[in-house]
Amino acid sequence: MTNTIAELWYGNIAPCCQSTTENRELKQREEALLQCLQKMQDRLDEESQKPFRRLLTRQQEYWQTSQEQAFCQGFSLGMKLAAEALLSAETAVDDMAHSL
Repeated sequence: MTNTIAELWYGNIAPCCQSTTENRELKQREEALLQCLQKMQDRLDEESQKPFRRLLTRQQEYWQTSQEQAFCQGFSLGMKLAAEALLSAETAVDDMAHSL
């Protein structure tokens, strides 16, 4: 467990990046989004591209923050489930020991 946490900390494991490359539907949606963005950017003049780039930057910042929060919430939930499973297993062992 300690090694996994360290790998997460140092960025050697990146669940958000792995999921898009392994999930065909997400990959297709990402490609479609990028194509739409490129078409839109090609149609904009230089003056219009400045606010468009700012919009994309703000959207990326929002996405990163929401993904980080979702990861933390998922990790927390996973730890709660693991702790409950461990406590349930210990209680079952204690009950079995008392019945002997």
